[in-house]
Amino acid sequence: MDPDDTCLLDNVVRFVGQRVVAVVAESEGTAEEACRLVQIDYEVLPAVFDPEEAMKDGAPVIHTGLRAESRIEDAEHNVFLRIANEVGNVDEGFAEADAISEGTYYSTKVQHAHLETHGSIVWQGDDGRYHVRTSTQTPHLTKNKLAYLFGLFPHQIHVFSERVGGGFGAKQEVLTEDLCLFAAIQTCRPVKWEFTRAEEFSASVSRHPMKVTIKLGARKDGTLTAMEIRTVSDTGALARGKLNVARKAYGTPRSTAFLVHGFRVAVHGVTGEIRILQSVQAYDAGTVLNPMQARGQLEGGIAQGIGICLFERMVFDEKGVLTNPNFRNYRIPAFVDIPRSEIYFAKTHDAFGPMGAKPVGEAPIIPIAGALGNAVADATGVRLTSLPFSADRIYAEIASAG
Repeated sequence: MDPDDTCLLDNVVRFVGQRVVAVVAESEGTAEEACRLVQIDYEVLPAVFDPEEAMKDGAPVIHTGLRAESRIEDAEHNVFLRIANEVGNVDEGFAEADAISEGTYYSTKVQHAHLETHGSIVWQGDDGRYHVRTSTQTPHLTKNKLAYLFGLFPHQIHVFSERVGGGFGAKQEVLTEDLCLFAAIQTCRPVKWEFTRAEEFSASVSRHPMKVTIKLGARKDGTLTAMEIRTVSDTGALARGKLNVARKAYGTPRSTAFLVHGFRVAVHGVTGEIRILQSVQAYDAGTVLNPMQARGQLEGGIAQGIGICLFERMVFDEKGVLTNPNFRNYRIPAFVDIPRSEIYFAKTHDAFGPMGAKPVGEAPIIPIAGALGNAVADATGVRLTSLPFSADRIYAEIASAG
């Protein structure tokens, strides 16, 4: 949760899975039984599920009565943040082009699928401080948020993590720590809360679905003259982020790093099944300080990208209820699904990074969709513009193409 747009417990429920009541008990079984006894009288409000529809005049307003501190740029149109930027003159660039190509592409809502779910244990120690053991990637930010929420000084809270069982960017929010701390303060007892897998799917964060429209202009020799991009990111009912962080990203110095991936695939003409025959990625990481760790980061990113492209999709019904909140019905890649990838690092040196190194992070995921989409189009003549490239969708496209 983010203090700017979220309450610990709210009387307005904005998505299916939002917490509305906290139950504290001596055991998990007792707590689960007590939760089943809770009765809530809901007044059903108009809902909107498509971001383009949500931004139109007259659409249901998700957050009403907010002040400027909420950092939501245009609450009346459900817009958290608009960013517009232009380098050079785009119109002149298109006027100089010999050819112009435009397309719209869609990514789907996917789970980070880390094996360890979100969970926290909170207690007050003999030193008077509240100790928060939690599965998080951002203990310092969590500490600051908790201090703000409960009117405590930061030194009164100790937030720490043991080994985190996967995060992939999903464990940067306060999701369990706040209610555990609240309950520990109220009861003067240690408190634990750990998400179930279903709660992880419905109540935690996920990768935002994107709608990206790209228009390119080029000369006959292949030189690009103009590029215009419009991206709509579906953040859902809550922003899950900071406006100033998003804006600062546009002012950050960039190095000349490059990242490229290539696939060779076979596609079954009857079933639509994709088999990856060859996978190659080249990455500019500057001076690679730990080759084994860097290679593992690239291989992990490739595996995640393949899962996102071929299998993964969170499916919602017409009321916004997630219908596949478990690994039985939400397919993630297994070891046998991931090909051996050839990894190559460019021999470069970064002027700003430590000892000439450049970051890797989650960047290896970026080119996977485009590379797989191109490979499938080359193999079948069918161009898919939305994820995932699942066998049933490939089959349907091949059948409709003749």
